[in-house]
Amino acid sequence: MHEFAMYVPSLSTNVPHGATLKITDEELSRRIVRVLRLKKGDPLILFGRMVSVRTKIGSLSNKNHVELIDCCWSTHVQRRPVVTFFLPVLKNDHCEQAIYGLTEMGVTVIQLLFSAGGRNLWRSDTQLKRLERISIAAAEQAKNVEIPIILPPISLSDGLSSCKAAVGGRYFFDPNGLSSSDLSVQLAQIARQGKDDHHVAALVGPEADFTADEKRMIASAGFVSYALTPTVIRAYQAAILAAGMIRSLCRM
Repeated sequence: MHEFAMYVPSLSTNVPHGATLKITDEELSRRIVRVLRLKKGDPLILFGRMVSVRTKIGSLSNKNHVELIDCCWSTHVQRRPVVTFFLPVLKNDHCEQAIYGLTEMGVTVIQLLFSAGGRNLWRSDTQLKRLERISIAAAEQAKNVEIPIILPPISLSDGLSSCKAAVGGRYFFDPNGLSSSDLSVQLAQIARQGKDDHHVAALVGPEADFTADEKRMIASAGFVSYALTPTVIRAYQAAILAAGMIRSLCRM
């Protein structure tokens, strides 16, 4: 039986384990009854920024009245290692696909970057709100209760300066980089050590690539370049592939 997950920003643990919970939010009730068309006994996950609850549909009515039973609460424990992904601002659809995929892969923070010539691709802070909504939709689909924090764009130099705490490694994914098999060894070592303070920083280039000066800046900031594939792929594809590789090989 498929188990749906729904994001509820106001969710809190004010209900004991095993208790019944009545949904008073009309929009949430509408989604459960009219959109997902859940029935009595169907499982459901509700999650917020800090907590989540696994539950079942106890009863529902045509008036969108929903009662949940067997509520089992849990507080989110941050996934380790912390992964901050530096994503250059891309064309609208590619940026949205990257955000969706990075959320599915379970990164912790997505820091948007302005690369040379990339500022004209960013319209306003309303774009950030849209990306946050896309991230929530991806989290619901992937049942990733730890929605990444998406930070507004900053310059590449400021982004590189902000990742000095990345003691787990700084990785720049570039077609001309080292073999990713070398990176696999490093990531597996991080997983074996299982340290809570490990923080990984990852970076991909924009569609038109970084300039030579930008690449020198990236290398000076301690980033080591690795190639993901023997072919050239789009920036959003590289971002998703890189994040998946890091999360897969760093599982603790």
